[in-house]
Amino acid sequence: MRQYDLDILTMSEVRWPGSGLEKLPSRQESRREHGVALMMTRETSQSLVKWQPVSSRTLTARFSSQHAKLSLVVCYALTNEASDDIKRKFHRTLQSVARNIPRQDIACFVNFNAKIGDDRKYCPQSIGCNDFGNWNENGELLMDLVLSNDLVIGGSLFQHHDVHRYSWPSPDGVARNQIDHCLVSRKWCTSLIDIRSHRGVDSGQITA
Repeated sequence: MRQYDLDILTMSEVRWPGSGLEKLPSRQESRREHGVALMMTRETSQSLVKWQPVSSRTLTARFSSQHAKLSLVVCYALTNEASDDIKRKFHRTLQSVARNIPRQDIACFVNFNAKIGDDRKYCPQSIGCNDFGNWNENGELLMDLVLSNDLVIGGSLFQHHDVHRYSWPSPDGVARNQIDHCLVSRKWCTSLIDIRSHRGVDSGQITA
């Protein structure tokens, strides 16, 4: 967080048991699966109004700010190979979370395992000109969430070289996909300064 000057860091595949607040560093061994978490600076934590673990794959947090409150939803979506029933149940949960976000808040959904491609014909009002790759089924479920809640896919709004757009390279280095996304309320999308992938960032050794 210090290296990239971050105030808030969202994490997936955390695999820590239960839910609660932790001050790092501490250590706790676990073989649990899934798990999402938020890491923030001490200063940012003073703006935290409330947070709620929704499931092992989803949590919400609400922060106060000068102009509007930020409702942040951290999601660790299932892979595209998961069963349709499980994936649709996950997205129904997200829809329920979205409905409970106050209308005046800045809604922000982070993560996902979805490819949405660069074809803007499907929903030009929610996809910018700078997305990457091809559609998959998870991408269609993601777009249902976007269109139902008047969101915009933030990463598609900014032009970057491919190396700063894809977030998943295959082990053989041949396939490269943009599967992680930041969705934000359309009303507030002009407040975004930039969204890009950073190579070399790894929190895999963090334990708590």
